[in-house]
Formats: sequence, C-alpha cells, structure tokens
Amino acid sequence: VNSRCAVCLEEFRAGARATRMFCGHLFCTNCIREWLRAANSCPICRFELATDSAEYEEGRVERMRGRIARLKGGELRMMRVPELKRLMRALGVSGEGCLEKADLIRQLGAAPGVELTPDRRDVFYEESELHSLEMPHLRSLLERHCMKLPAGDMDEAQERAAVLGRFAAAGWVSAAARAGLSELP
Repeated sequence: VNSRCAVCLEEFRAGARATRMFCGHLFCTNCIREWLRAANSCPICRFELATDSAEYEEGRVERMRGRIARLKGGELRMMRVPELKRLMRALGVSGEGCLEKADLIRQLGAAPGVELTPDRRDVFYEESELHSLEMPHLRSLLERHCMKLPAGDMDEAQERAAVLGRFAAAGWVSAAARAGLSELP
C-alpha cells in the first residue's frame, strides 16, 4: 500500500479522502484530479486511462500493449471486488470462473503482462488516528485490509478494543502506538 500521495508527497491519514486509480495506486483526491487535468496517466506507473476519443484510444491501446503492469498484492487485497474487476477489464484480464476476491487476485497475478511486486510493511496508523475514527470507519478500514470483524456480542468499547488489537497484531500500528494499544482494557 503506498503510504503517501505521489503527487503532493504527504502521508495518508486515516479517514482522509483518497482516490484509487484503475492500476491500484492511491492518491489524495484533489491531487489526482489536478494531475489528470494535465496528464491522462497514473503518476506512478504511467497507466493510461481510457477516453472517448477513438484516435487517442488507438494509440493508447498500442502504447499499453507491451507494458507490464506492476501491482502490489497488498494494494490488490485492499481493493473491493468491483474495483478489482474494473482493473482486470482495463488490463484485459478475464475474471471468468473467479468466485472470490482471492481468486481474482490470483488470476491477475498469473496474467501475462502483470507482475505482482512484494509488499512493503512501511504503512502504519498512529494510535490517535485510529482512536479518533468512529466505529463504522474503523470497520470499513478493517475490511479494506481484508481482516475479519470481531465475532461475538460486544458493546462498542469492547468492539473498538478488539478492532484496534487486530490492527496492532497485523502490524498496521506504528511501534510507538503499539505500546499504547497494549494498555487497552
């Protein structure tokens, strides 16, 4: 998962508005809108977006034909199924027969012209950021990281503690913040 916007170079913060391109790269929404006004491609991998212009499309398809799409497994796992399917269509990869998200990711990784790059574990959330989020946002963030919601009958405080514990156990909380999470009830 990219930890900062490649346009403004600012770190992503939990709860901030961001936009994911078809190629899977994430940017501040305002930054990528400005970028796309000047260029029709991803600032990181130069994946060109489709347009309505038949003339441009002919050249775009030819330019994109020999390119290798380098995708990170962690970024793919954070994408929702409809986003994965759009990415697959954009890359010309069939998702036929794929029943689950993991199947789609395997299909993408096995496709010619697609290379899955190793994940880096340099993205962390600060404890204060996670504590400041409402439970619906925390649940959504947990889902985006493909982690299961805690099971059982819990009140909000217990659920919050369980969710924050999952983030810590998965390695998504900075070292300083992990010490604070160990003090949770």
